[in-house]
Amino acid sequence: MLLNTPIWLLGIVVFILLYVALECGFRLSRQRRSEDEKEGSDFLASATLGLLALLLGFTFSLALQRHEERRSLVIAEANALGTSWLRIQAIDRADRERIVEPFRRYAESRLQWSLASDHGDDAVAFSKQTQQQQTAVWNAVIAALANGEAVVDNKLILDPLNESFDLAAEREERRTAHLPGSMLAMLLFFMLFTTGLVGWRLGEVGRRMILPSGLTVALLALTVAITLDLDFSRSGTITVSQRAMEKAVATIVPSAANPAN
Repeated sequence: MLLNTPIWLLGIVVFILLYVALECGFRLSRQRRSEDEKEGSDFLASATLGLLALLLGFTFSLALQRHEERRSLVIAEANALGTSWLRIQAIDRADRERIVEPFRRYAESRLQWSLASDHGDDAVAFSKQTQQQQTAVWNAVIAALANGEAVVDNKLILDPLNESFDLAAEREERRTAHLPGSMLAMLLFFMLFTTGLVGWRLGEVGRRMILPSGLTVALLALTVAITLDLDFSRSGTITVSQRAMEKAVATIVPSAANPAN
């Protein structure tokens, strides 16, 4: 499956397909050389190259936007966890002790999920664990607040906790949301068609121009690889930093501090 394929391998596959399309266009053009078609192929090549640039730019922009949204959600959840932890300290000590351990386990679970790979089984396991621990934390907080011993209003304690739960759910949804397969298939088809037209035009000229055409194909494949890399938050070389989560969890569970990612 595409999700389980290394980004670098996808880039190589795209490069090979584009170069094959380029070569096919070149050879077909050499077999059907016609001066009447030469002027029309110039126009088609220019038009399709312009449209390809637009499609690549749009797809890259969409992937970058998703990447930035995931990064913002990491900071937002880290802040919500930190605020919840501070507000919990306002609860009476006897009741607070019942909340501390479940909340620490929940925070550790969220950090482990954040550091897990996009496609691994660990992320699924930590997600299920998160849901169970959310219930345990919520029940403990409600039971503690029922005694009416909190120094601050109950709403000030429940709001950031509820927000952290909502952000956890949103992050999980955003992590599994990727560029539509139909969009990527259309982009690949259009890239193959465009490089084929460029090869056709080179065939009309009678020169392969191996170095510049090869570099162009390589740049197109690299652009696709980077776009796909941005689309996955914890796989590949471009990942969403979890430093904010690490810092927040380290204040809650000191033993959970890890090197920055």
